[in-house]
Amino acid sequence: MLPPLRLNILSLIVLAACSFSSAGGRVADIDRSGRSIQLDGFLIDWNQKNRHLWNGSKTWYWDAVNTPEGVAGYFHNPAVKCSLWTFYADVRNLASRPWQMRVSDPATVKNGFFCSNRIKKDSLQVITFEWIIPWDSVAVDSTGSYTMHLAGNSVCGDTLQPFLLTGRVSSCKNRSSLPPRFAERLILIAVLLSFFVILQIKIRKKTRRREWPRR
Repeated sequence: MLPPLRLNILSLIVLAACSFSSAGGRVADIDRSGRSIQLDGFLIDWNQKNRHLWNGSKTWYWDAVNTPEGVAGYFHNPAVKCSLWTFYADVRNLASRPWQMRVSDPATVKNGFFCSNRIKKDSLQVITFEWIIPWDSVAVDSTGSYTMHLAGNSVCGDTLQPFLLTGRVSSCKNRSSLPPRFAERLILIAVLLSFFVILQIKIRKKTRRREWPRR
């Protein structure tokens, strides 16, 4: 296993080699916006139909969205032998070391920016890795656009090919963190409440009319 410093340098070299070669890697544009994720290592907040197969892999999947807090996403593998992985995100166009996110020894690992969950399945592991990179850590140009490379490797020597992630922060910076279709639900509640109030008023009027002859 390579020492951490050499591993960082190697990762930078790999990322740099792919930075200016569109033929050498995949480019994915993130045009979807979403609300804050829970960072609990589970995929409740993610729609399976939107996931992508990691370029060059048969078992690693990923998805990402722009949120008010930052770029958020997940990596998932339903059957992997090696459980110790490190993912890298070049968030400042090779101006600094890559953002590192590690799937460590404990079954569930969580910090402020990522959470991993591992489930043992016979001799294999099911790995779910959720992450968010805050906007103040991402290099954004004057138009609100950003680019970052994502890559990964394991202590067993497995590697995931780097690919380029692009997107725009302007589409979600001012986006509300309320749940999807919250406004529609609020309007429906208001309509139902109004209907209930009107119904109660009519019932009271009818009750009063019936009581008048008795008096």
